[in-house]
Amino acid sequence: ADEDARFEAGLYKGRKRVARQVGGVDAYRSRIVRFSKRFRPGRYTFRVTLKAELNGARKSSFSAPLRITGRR
Repeated sequence: ADEDARFEAGLYKGRKRVARQVGGVDAYRSRIVRFSKRFRPGRYTFRVTLKAELNGARKSSFSAPLRITGRR
């Protein structure tokens, strides 16, 4: 992010949210989101919404498909 922001990250299976995490991110810094539980193999969607700390009306959302496989 080019400025300090708040984020909400979620992992979805279909339309059902199976995990959620909220937090902050500092300007010009990377942030890794880790969920504290293991998930069953399958297809999921990872969604993140960033909101500027100084102007909550300014937000951006991103999503990506994710496939979780079993251990080998």
